[in-house]
Amino acid sequence: MIFIKCFFARVNLKDLFSGRRFHLKIWTHHIKHCTLLTLFLMMFMLHGAAHANLKFWEDCDKWASVGAGIRSSFRGLENRCPEEEHFYFKDFVLDNARLYFSGQIHPCFQVDLNTDFDRTPFDLLDETDRVRILDAQVRFRMCDAFNIWFGRNLIPSDRYNMDGPFYLATYEFPIIVSRYPSIFAGRDNGFNIHGEFQGGKFKYAFGIYEGKDRLPVNGDNLLYATRLTINFWDPIPGYYTSSTYYGEKNVFAVAFVAQYQKDRVRDLFGNVGKFLGYNIDVLIERRVEHNEIWYGVITLEGAVYHYDFDAIERDGEAYLLLVGYLFPCKVWLGRFQPHVRYQKFRNEKQWDAGVNYVIMGHDGYVSLIYSRINPINNIEVNRFLLGVQFQY
Repeated sequence: MIFIKCFFARVNLKDLFSGRRFHLKIWTHHIKHCTLLTLFLMMFMLHGAAHANLKFWEDCDKWASVGAGIRSSFRGLENRCPEEEHFYFKDFVLDNARLYFSGQIHPCFQVDLNTDFDRTPFDLLDETDRVRILDAQVRFRMCDAFNIWFGRNLIPSDRYNMDGPFYLATYEFPIIVSRYPSIFAGRDNGFNIHGEFQGGKFKYAFGIYEGKDRLPVNGDNLLYATRLTINFWDPIPGYYTSSTYYGEKNVFAVAFVAQYQKDRVRDLFGNVGKFLGYNIDVLIERRVEHNEIWYGVITLEGAVYHYDFDAIERDGEAYLLLVGYLFPCKVWLGRFQPHVRYQKFRNEKQWDAGVNYVIMGHDGYVSLIYSRINPINNIEVNRFLLGVQFQY
């Protein structure tokens, strides 16, 4: 006989840990047999109640969760080579297809196993789908001020890596300025220690990781990374970040990031050099309201970077600035959020002007963006992007 207890609960920030997505928590109470009827009830109730917890439990210390996220886009990139006819490259792209699995067997120990679709833009002739490990980690939590994550996990990094693609203020990741090394999607094999104080007013993170391009002949050198954050207005709990909270919080966050690895890079002649990168990123977001009337949300975001590869790779400074505004009035299913972003590294720069149609915050929106890109050889090209993002 199967005893099932189910109820729906309000989702809060504490429910959004482990990869920053909505979790379906499954708790078991004296489950003796796994039947198709149980699975059918789970899928039926999930379909009818987004943003609600469906729970089956044995006790309050053991649970499992599952989630998924998809981002897909249509892109039109202008071809302006002088020797060729003027036209647009038109492509439908699967940007992300993530699966999230988490579980707990003790109040102090949780595990995560998350995967993602790996789109390799440089291998245009290979259409083979690739699924890669995103996170595979054990999480130990002693208290808010002290947590250890061991395995493959997100390196302490700039806000955009800490956001991930699903929690940016615009659709596209800022690849021009965010150049910190990783195995895949900002992750690496290693561990980090992190914590927070006063509910997230101050947060710290420090990690040691495998790093890239390690040269055993010159020593087995690891990558060291740290991130320190101060939230001057509302506290922001959790390891992960967002670049917009859609008015749910008033945010004034300043963070410092540094990463270092000795003998990380090597040129064609066998010369080796260190990697040192650091940045400061700032997020200011505030509700505009007067006499309890809400007039929208203003978002300001900026970052300054310095990269030092001992001149073996391209050293230099990078800059990013974003301005956005979320309209308060709902139009059909959602609200409009126009935004402008500028990013620059050396001679590479990109302007983005777009609008998000926000349906369910980061769990669901549609984005339309026009970009002016100057990638190489001072040739500026236009690009149009229509992106769709949904997750649960």
